[in-house]
Amino acid sequence: MVLSPAAEARYAIDNGIPKEQISEAARQVYDQVRAEMAAGQGEPPTVPGRSYPEVRARILQMIKAANPKYAKPFEQNRMAPASFVGTDSWAE
Repeated sequence: MVLSPAAEARYAIDNGIPKEQISEAARQVYDQVRAEMAAGQGEPPTVPGRSYPEVRARILQMIKAANPKYAKPFEQNRMAPASFVGTDSWAE
């Protein structure tokens, strides 16, 4: 994966990588990115979006099919977190 110069500079700043160890293009924007980050500006970090309902339903179906013991928490399309964690041994 190839990062843009600004993304590479942000990565270097976030991870304590010295300016001398990044590409020349990233060095050129490094100070600007650092100033934007210090001022709370710049592009916000990207956060992956939530998965589609169909994907979540398929994951729940796979859990139910793989081990019927854990199917009960998913009845009526609702999940009971305490039941999902369970009180029985995971060694079964």
